[in-house]
Amino acid sequence: SLYQKGYWYSSLDCSLKIETVNQETNRLHIAMNCSIDPGEQVIFGKLITQGYSKLPFKHILKNCNLIEGSPWDQKKIDSARSHLHNLEIFDHIKLTPHQLTTPRGYKHVIANILDDDLYEARIKAGFFASNDKPFLQGSHTLKLAGTYRVKNPLNKADMLSISAQADSTEQ
Repeated sequence: SLYQKGYWYSSLDCSLKIETVNQETNRLHIAMNCSIDPGEQVIFGKLITQGYSKLPFKHILKNCNLIEGSPWDQKKIDSARSHLHNLEIFDHIKLTPHQLTTPRGYKHVIANILDDDLYEARIKAGFFASNDKPFLQGSHTLKLAGTYRVKNPLNKADMLSISAQADSTEQ
């Protein structure tokens, strides 16, 4: 659509023309002519960050990959949001155009981001019994797993992850 390609302020102009073709049968010929003016194309302005993040601006800019002066493309906004989300260091990510109602072709992008918790611990436990005998009388397996993660320890959108798993099978 025009909107997705950066034409936010397009307009549609239609005219209707009615002519009598045959007066004896009162047949009319109706023609509608429409034209679309795409208007000025919106282009990406500067990236402006809001919120709280320890990640330096240059790393946020690199992962967004929004080039100032290029035509606005909603797919690029979605891709930038996805790249920032895949870093797994942000709790909140929102990318919006600045001054949306101002009919100008140059729109700055506001990146509202919030760092996630620096440390994360996950623990999983599982139990599996493999036959029809009463509980704990047949073959069974107990599994325990855990992961400890430190998000962005070197301040370069990195992650330190330590995982361990233990299992015990009894016949």
